[in-house]
Amino acid sequence: MAEVAYLLGAGASAGALPIVSQMANEIIEDQTVISNYLKRSDAVDANPLLVFLEDRLAELVKACDEHSSVDTYAKKLYHTDQQEFQKLKITLSFYFTARQIIKQLDKRYDNFFASILQAGNRLPKKIKVLSWNYDFQLEASFQNFIGGNLDNSKERLNMFSSYDFEQMEYIYDKFSVIKLNGSARMKSSTGKYLFLIENRNQNQEQLLIDLVRNYHRIYEKYSFYSCELKFAWENSSLIDFIKYCHQTLTCIEVIVVIGYSFPFFNRKVDLAIFENLKNLKRIIIQDKNPEAIKEVLLELLEQAGISPEVILKSGTDQFFFPKELEIN
Repeated sequence: MAEVAYLLGAGASAGALPIVSQMANEIIEDQTVISNYLKRSDAVDANPLLVFLEDRLAELVKACDEHSSVDTYAKKLYHTDQQEFQKLKITLSFYFTARQIIKQLDKRYDNFFASILQAGNRLPKKIKVLSWNYDFQLEASFQNFIGGNLDNSKERLNMFSSYDFEQMEYIYDKFSVIKLNGSARMKSSTGKYLFLIENRNQNQEQLLIDLVRNYHRIYEKYSFYSCELKFAWENSSLIDFIKYCHQTLTCIEVIVVIGYSFPFFNRKVDLAIFENLKNLKRIIIQDKNPEAIKEVLLELLEQAGISPEVILKSGTDQFFFPKELEIN
């Protein structure tokens, strides 16, 4: 079995999370769901939480409407107002978490794990995942197979980002997930990482009310927390992290690119990744419009000094399994 990697972009979670052009409308719809739960709740803090929620999400909708993307607005704040920038990341973490409670998980992740899991819930050693996504689709989908909470899934998936890579063992010989932009979770002043909701085994109403409560508490004390969600242009340690992953990357022979368009914001990091893929033989682009992605990718490959075969796949009903992926 060849070493195979999946490179995931926002389109890989499109069945659960909104794409950029739809984000403002989806936020409004999701806010209505959460607000209705708060309005009928008899919790003593329901009304203050409702006002807080509606104010914060109104700000997020405005940011989406007035800028080409939330990422663009985030970079503007990064250069002009660090306090609001940190608060925006907390709000984004809240929204991505809420969205994944309101909507079912993208079914393609469920099919992915059902297809690759071996006896005893073992994961194939020769599969790696590189994800630009902040969401916890991977963790939550795997949780459905092994039980426990999101942190259990993260550990079993050998999931790392540039914020905890000093704790990495050598992962080149085991299934692993590299979260390039981190995840929508927090790090407290004591150094503990926490998802805004850990245990998803409650009814939706209680989950969302607890989530808003946790969000409010962290937002109000934002100076005591840092957000693991980071943008590629913000994360100065990301290039060093890619170098640290050299032994993992250099073994990869096939990459399946799913829902990722190689945006300019990420170009420096993408180049560092491909410069380490010295044994790469094939790239499979899976997208509704793979031809447009190929044009950008070919420029990147030329810069990286490699020339693997590039294959296009337009079907998106499930994650593509290349012929090299032989599961025993």
